[in-house]
Amino acid sequence: MLYFLSCFLNVFNSVTKTTGSLWYNKLKIYVERYDSTMKARKNLTTRAAALLLGGIYLLIRRVITWQIPVSFIGTVFLFSLCMEGFDPMAALAAVLSGGLLIGAIFMATDYVTSPLTTKGQIVYGIGCGALTVLIRY
Repeated sequence: MLYFLSCFLNVFNSVTKTTGSLWYNKLKIYVERYDSTMKARKNLTTRAAALLLGGIYLLIRRVITWQIPVSFIGTVFLFSLCMEGFDPMAALAAVLSGGLLIGAIFMATDYVTSPLTTKGQIVYGIGCGALTVLIRY
């Protein structure tokens, strides 16, 4: 998608020869911001590893159960895999980027909002993951 937007920007710029339009500048800022985040993958994997270690700690201490985070992250991975043309690296980047791990490990497992039964926790995690993908794409 980024390649398509970059090509569109180049064609749009060459046809109109104007770079002062507000729409063009907003789209250009979006493409540049996305490109800069793709260059910072090393930082993303470090943050993801720290969040996963925090989740493992909470699992060992029995503060949270595994059903909600695993179903949440698994649903996002599967739906992202379908949306990204069955590219596993793009789906993995969708899982490791943004606040998905924070949401899956720390926010979705909140005592007040999470269900008590195992089946309910799995359905809740799948619902949260599907809603996340729906908002992202």
